[in-house]
Amino acid sequence: MLYMPTEEELQNKIERQKNFYRLQHTEKSIE
Repeated sequence: MLYMPTEEELQNKIERQKNFYRLQHTEKSIE
């Protein structure tokens, strides 16, 4: 049985990934 995330969970996941990505890149640009 595959686990199907709800629309809300997908949105949260995407938001976290975007935030993480942005953090990684801001740290790099500061150096």
